[in-house]
Amino acid sequence: MSLDGIKTLLAHSSGSSAQIGVDENGNIIAAHESGSQFVLGSQTSVTSASVIDLEGQTGRFDGRSAQAYGYATQDDGGGGPFVWVDGDVTAANGGTILGAGTGRWRRIYSGCLNPKWFGAVGNGVADDTVAVQAALTLAGGDGGEVHFTAGNYLLDTVTMSSGVTVSADRGAFLLQRTSDTPVLQAVSATRINVKNVSVVATGGGTGGSSSTDVGIHFDDCNVVSVHGCLVVAFSGAGIRTDNGDVIDISDNDVDGTGANVGPGTYGIYFVFNGDKHGHVRVCGNDISRVGQGIIGGSASVTVSHNVIHDLIDPLAEHGTYIGAEDLTAVGNVVKNVLNGGMKFYPYTTTRDAGRFTIVGNTIDGGAGRTWVALTHYRVGDCIFTGGVLYRNEADGTSQNPGPPAWPVGLGNAVGDGTCIWRNIGTSALGVGSGIEFNGTSDFTHYANGYLIASNIVANMTGYGIAGSYRIHGLKIRGNDVKDCGGSGIYTNAIDVTHVDISGNTLVRCATTAPHAILVNPTTGSEVDIRDNVIDGATAQGGASYNIAVANCDQLRISRNRMIGAAGAQALTVSACTAVVVQRNLSDNATVTGVTTTGLDANSWDGGEAGQLTRLAVLGVGSYTPGNPGTSTPSVANGVRYLYIANTGATTITNFTSGAEGQELTLVFGDANTTVNRDHAVLAGGASFISAQYSTLKLVLRSSVWHEVCRTTTNA
Repeated sequence: MSLDGIKTLLAHSSGSSAQIGVDENGNIIAAHESGSQFVLGSQTSVTSASVIDLEGQTGRFDGRSAQAYGYATQDDGGGGPFVWVDGDVTAANGGTILGAGTGRWRRIYSGCLNPKWFGAVGNGVADDTVAVQAALTLAGGDGGEVHFTAGNYLLDTVTMSSGVTVSADRGAFLLQRTSDTPVLQAVSATRINVKNVSVVATGGGTGGSSSTDVGIHFDDCNVVSVHGCLVVAFSGAGIRTDNGDVIDISDNDVDGTGANVGPGTYGIYFVFNGDKHGHVRVCGNDISRVGQGIIGGSASVTVSHNVIHDLIDPLAEHGTYIGAEDLTAVGNVVKNVLNGGMKFYPYTTTRDAGRFTIVGNTIDGGAGRTWVALTHYRVGDCIFTGGVLYRNEADGTSQNPGPPAWPVGLGNAVGDGTCIWRNIGTSALGVGSGIEFNGTSDFTHYANGYLIASNIVANMTGYGIAGSYRIHGLKIRGNDVKDCGGSGIYTNAIDVTHVDISGNTLVRCATTAPHAILVNPTTGSEVDIRDNVIDGATAQGGASYNIAVANCDQLRISRNRMIGAAGAQALTVSACTAVVVQRNLSDNATVTGVTTTGLDANSWDGGEAGQLTRLAVLGVGSYTPGNPGTSTPSVANGVRYLYIANTGATTITNFTSGAEGQELTLVFGDANTTVNRDHAVLAGGASFISAQYSTLKLVLRSSVWHEVCRTTTNA
């Protein structure tokens, strides 16, 4: 009987309160509120060497006490004080209630239950299953706690019932006795707490999604917490939950060392069958040397500040592979993975996904491939909305070649209002695209409202930033993309609308693919490509064009700067209507021209395609090259920039076909040209003599050109 139980009996029998305890000699003392004391019994009233011996005592011992010095042997941890309650017929449990027939020995205790009270040995040899199960059964009924003291407890499966807490000292280990069986499990229970428990497998189990080689397993349980545990060498999963709600798995260490690691060896695995609406929190865990880190699906998932490293399945390895309706993934570190860094997807085919927030994760592929993906496989007609992918880092510097992968991005999925912001993805032998975003592959849904901004993507054999299928409301802004074999920015969708590609820097992109920026939908509208810098250096010889656009209505290409694009042409626009191309600059002499197939000539700033030769003057502007040796170049159609590079001495006497108020900036690539003052009002009243990189700005007023300003060199 517990102390509280004996107090209640004494108070009831005397009509007043009393306190009970054990004195320094082992006597059980009752103290009346009046101050008097009396002895209920002493350790000498019944001689007992062990709980087993005490359980065999028969007869009347009412009010007598006993002190067991061990369960089976002295100081084995199972002993303690007992008191005899005559007439008690409560079912004996072998640990806290002893006896048969009428009358029971009741253990005097408070707080946690110790499995050694029920006969657990904890020597790593004896089978402790029955004893531990007895303790768990009693604790579950009382909503109590079972606490393992130091020792090695060899167990087949033991079952936790509702309300139980399981805890352990640091030196306590629960050892799997038989492979392919869970050690701790609960079925259809609620309010279970497992904390600071170490569970170790034999290492001989079988992996896979249906594996029963599991350290801690919950099936259809609600309000579950697993905290501060060490789980080692399980081939199925370290910690697993099937169905249920309100699951918290935090601050655990799951290590697959010694397991038969394969694609189905999971660190933490949660799965929800049918139409369950589970809420799962997986935070602060350290997971290593398993096949896949955190795998599962649930309605609402929070995965934060986990460290997942040194995964060793070469086929299906993922740091995380999680399906959800609403997902938060924050501050996770995934490193040394061969396949997927972090992977997320809508977890049900019957319900749209909600908000995905992916912030501040670091993925280091080490010697493997790596990605962060909101989804790789599209599931049914699911849509996730309002996603945020922010400040993640994916580094696969020493990656092995293999199947396509996305260091940062969205696979074949629909995303509404998704923001991909300030992420970093690099890999020296990177595979696939840096950031990928798609509508649905069956074209039934749009990828809506994407903002892809301030990301760094480098060293991809595929595209830097890529999108496919249906895309609506796309903004790609301020990204730094470099050293990619494919296009730096690529959209090849069935339908693209409201696209803004601006302020990006692309360096040495499209080394093996056609174009640095490619927008080539089946149909597209309202596409704006502006203020981008494309620096091909010498590696961009594989690119046909720096910017290529086809099949778009309401297209604007403006203020882009193309530098060092060796072997590439500046831009091509084909099969487009309502096009404005203005204020773009290219500074490479090998750029040969602009293709204007299908171009609406009335919207082309300058009126015609022309030879684009070296323009080293910094700034922006659309321009027409002057024909070498021409003394009266045409500036029809409102030309604002005219590039002049005469190989011999040339005097320009007038600029013809100008319009009143037209501004004209002359950009000189030579020191051979004189602009005569006969038809121009020039500063100082003298003709202008060019120097290489000098400029002269004029405005036409009353059929006379007037100087506005000049520079003599760009240095």
